[in-house]
Amino acid sequence: MNTLGASALQSEFVASSPRFGAANTQGLVSPIPFFRSSPQEGHSPEVPRVWGTPAILAPYDPLERPSMSKNRKRCIFCGEFGLSKEHIFSKWTYALVPNSPTDTHARGHFTSSRGSPGVIENREIKHYQGNVNTIRLRVVCKTCNNGWMSRQDNEIKSTLSALILCKAVSLNEAEQLKLATWITMKAMVAEQSRPDDAASIQGERSLLMADLRPPPSWQIWVARQTGITWRVAYQRRASTLGYLDGQGITQSPDGTLAKNTQSITIGLGQLLLNVVSTRVPQLRFSFRDTTIGHAMHPIHPYNRDISWPPSQILDGAQAELVATAFDRYTDTLKWREGA
Repeated sequence: MNTLGASALQSEFVASSPRFGAANTQGLVSPIPFFRSSPQEGHSPEVPRVWGTPAILAPYDPLERPSMSKNRKRCIFCGEFGLSKEHIFSKWTYALVPNSPTDTHARGHFTSSRGSPGVIENREIKHYQGNVNTIRLRVVCKTCNNGWMSRQDNEIKSTLSALILCKAVSLNEAEQLKLATWITMKAMVAEQSRPDDAASIQGERSLLMADLRPPPSWQIWVARQTGITWRVAYQRRASTLGYLDGQGITQSPDGTLAKNTQSITIGLGQLLLNVVSTRVPQLRFSFRDTTIGHAMHPIHPYNRDISWPPSQILDGAQAELVATAFDRYTDTLKWREGA
């Protein structure tokens, strides 16, 4: 049986201030278990169960990942020119989660050191005017933005509004597919805030555009939450996973150290969305055996119909457990000697 391995973690945070204020910066960083040099034994109830074998983290070399800089001027979905800005959060959600003219938000990016993975080598936190849901990225063309993407936005608006406002709605298989497709579309846009660390590939984005469904390897959950911090927030973690060969050297599925696995968490009103995507064969995540698993409802792949609002509710601290679940999983892994 092959052994799973991974490279250093890239973490990206976008949240409403003052979460990233100077007084809170240290408090934000310290509880996040980026990596440790020694493995942990056993299975913690707070660590999502993973279908895969024990992992060893491989050395990380940013020079070995392919740069996307030359492709930044093309649409991430169809490859055409003539880009327009797309909201990470659809503009119509402003009315559901109102903004204030004085709102600000912060964006943070953290990278573990290549030579000493237990050390955070790069740490960036910047503050911006406007709330998180005002962020727009120039990564899609006008044809896609005003065409199939706009149609997805309009088709899910009624259902998504009910989820955000915690109103009664029934999510059957068809509605869950629409919701999962919209979430995937937004996640693929959001990850382009740092294109060189994007985990999705062109084939996955083209598949979404053509078939209007998430790639088979994507897993998506929804939950009801009441945390103030997660009223409007976004967090993303990304890493490179692969298998160790007979010499103990990590081999990624595509032969590069480009990011191939990510976790994205989005908060909108009382709705919490969690996405895990990977291109590593036979790797699957589950919240089933965790203390928050009872509140996590999978919508892709489809499991069962969901009646909203659910009786299980996550508070702010529990929502944070969802957002940092990928960190806790990687924290159970060990680094290769001499990395």
